Amino acid sequence: MNVFEYKKTQKGRRLLAYIWSRRGQAVRSDIISNLRLSRATVIAAVDRLLRDGIILEQNVARTRKGRQPKSLMINGSQCFAVGISIVRQAAEISAVDAGLRVIGARNVAELPVEGTRQLRVLLEQVQKLLAEHNLDRAKLVGLGVSLPGMIDHKTGIVRRSACFTGGDQAPIMAFWQEHLGVPCRILEHSAALALAEKEWGAAAGMDNFLYFDGAGVGMFLDGRLYMGSQNYGGEIGMMKIADAPPGEMDGRRGTLNMLTRFRDLRLRAEEAMAQGAPSVMAGWLKEGRAFTRDLIAEAACQGDALGRALVEDLFAVYAEMIVNLNYLFNPEAIFLWPWTAHCPEITLEVVRRRLAACKLANPDMHTEVLPARNGPGELARGMAILPLNSFFEE
Repeated sequence: MNVFEYKKTQKGRRLLAYIWSRRGQAVRSDIISNLRLSRATVIAAVDRLLRDGIILEQNVARTRKGRQPKSLMINGSQCFAVGISIVRQAAEISAVDAGLRVIGARNVAELPVEGTRQLRVLLEQVQKLLAEHNLDRAKLVGLGVSLPGMIDHKTGIVRRSACFTGGDQAPIMAFWQEHLGVPCRILEHSAALALAEKEWGAAAGMDNFLYFDGAGVGMFLDGRLYMGSQNYGGEIGMMKIADAPPGEMDGRRGTLNMLTRFRDLRLRAEEAMAQGAPSVMAGWLKEGRAFTRDLIAEAACQGDALGRALVEDLFAVYAEMIVNLNYLFNPEAIFLWPWTAHCPEITLEVVRRRLAACKLANPDMHTEVLPARNGPGELARGMAILPLNSFFEE
């Protein structure tokens, strides 16, 4: 018997869902008490799962004298999922097994801008990944896709996305289900980052945290990823935080998107360098590097005065939004990009100082501002978790 057959029984679904949810920390005594099953039933069921190779057991760290229980985990060889992250016209693909190990990865440097062609190229790349790593299609439980933009996560339709030009209203979910024959889930990047941070990052033990990525926020609330009724939750870029130009598409002024536009940041940098301000960025641009937010952040983390000034001003704006999020959700922590750990005084500390004012309204309010361990490079791996969660929990 394999994991697919065992899941067909109600008891099997409950047992596997619990063991999966514990991520290698499930022990027999907890299964008995939490699932309210008899000791004999649990022992017999676990013995069968072990005998069939569906689960594995391992020693846990010794915390007390006497016999230590062994923890149970899903055998990674039983099944796997594929995650895809699309950023601009490039993509990363990862295959992750039920033991949470990456068993295959592939980068796609250039993608067509037209939606249908882009999906077909990605399908070809996924098929190559499966073939290269000898992955059994019969063990594929699903596929997760992450991309920026306005996405209907329930129907799997992209309403608008900068990296899916010409593919507005593209039925991504239906495409993958048709061509691979497995369920597909899609998420906007901010939510996917929160999922990755919960799985592999500093948020592993948290039930309430936010992942702020400038344009959106991933919300992990009361132990679950929160998406909202129509699954558009977290679009903070459209929220107003000042009464200042320029205007947003819906008529409001001073939204986060408008106050942190990259073209304005770039213009400030170019004007400063044109007026003789020394900056390592000038040399990088002459070498042919693209002028991006990442370039400015890299310069700032290396101590470049112009880069640091630009980043500090940017985070002063971000801090205003984060204060609002703190009052609204009161999370355990708010995570910012991993690179902020290299220059905390102009990123993390700017936000922390602004958050300190919240204590004037509520002295007991405390929210940590932390650098995330998982950034955009972990999106594909994080997205593979979504179909695995669905397989074991639903």
